[in-house]
Amino acid sequence: MDRIEQALRLEKVDRLPIAPVITAKRDAFEKLVSENGDLIRSFDGFLLHPRVFDSGYLYIPSKPSLPEPVPVIGSLDGYDEVSDLGPADYAFKVHEEKELVTDLAERIRESSEAVKKFAERWDKEGVASYCGVLGVTPMGFLSYYRGLNEVLKDMGRESDRFLRVSMDIAERYPEFLAEIAKETTVQRACISFAYSSPSTVGKYYFERYVWPPAKAMIKGLIGRGITPILQFDDPIDDYKFLKELPPRTSMIHIGHETELLKAAEELKGFMCVVGNFQIPLGEEAAEESRKVLERIKAEDLVTGLVLSTEGNSPFILEAGNIEHLIRFLSLISGK
Repeated sequence: MDRIEQALRLEKVDRLPIAPVITAKRDAFEKLVSENGDLIRSFDGFLLHPRVFDSGYLYIPSKPSLPEPVPVIGSLDGYDEVSDLGPADYAFKVHEEKELVTDLAERIRESSEAVKKFAERWDKEGVASYCGVLGVTPMGFLSYYRGLNEVLKDMGRESDRFLRVSMDIAERYPEFLAEIAKETTVQRACISFAYSSPSTVGKYYFERYVWPPAKAMIKGLIGRGITPILQFDDPIDDYKFLKELPPRTSMIHIGHETELLKAAEELKGFMCVVGNFQIPLGEEAAEESRKVLERIKAEDLVTGLVLSTEGNSPFILEAGNIEHLIRFLSLISGK
């Protein structure tokens, strides 16, 4: 845990921190942790994703409780209601009217309490909660409630209106997310750039209409004492825009090993990078992983970097794959 905290603060560490991200069911995870204490203590922690708590309610009301965007906002005039109510109250209203989750407030409260109890119980065992709450960018919020294609059209035909409502979301959304994070006692918030990456909306729209409100929202979380963990679904050509955020206040989770070094190089000394690192199966794969590790050390990228495991991306700890973690640990430690 100490190495992870040092990495978050961009302090020097004696070796790369290793913390697999876990998204398995909570009961199964707790059993495995209890039965494999020595292995757990070999790592610097396990980053526990809130999805382990059997629900996505800590991701709501960031998006409707449906797998894909739904056209709740039927026209541009619907944006006015989002601005009037604010993103949280608007989402609660939609869930009630559409009978998606009628007891949403209670579900969120129960999920927050579950995260809190887990964090309190397992913190001493080196199991770190990844974040306390999940959110999306203002662009992502609107896309979930209107549909991505329509939102893209809106940015082109009503750019000022779109930017205005996005900034309204950016101003009011952090308070809601921060309250949940503090209730869980895990004061980190995962912010997904789903439907909001430069490759999805195009560089022009991203720089003018997507990133400015996203940046304002992230700064709002930082100002409330929350550490944002940024996640992009797609590879990023250039991470330099992230340097517009206050330094040493955020993290970024890189889901693909091929992007890990690039992000670590561009954000060196500025932001902590948590990166998925594939468990090598076979000597050839292990050799490739060793080369990556050598480059990390040669280019002094150890500081501010936390390695996770790809496995089932992110890694799901099960009784049958514990030996893979042992192999991973041996590779990283060089033993």
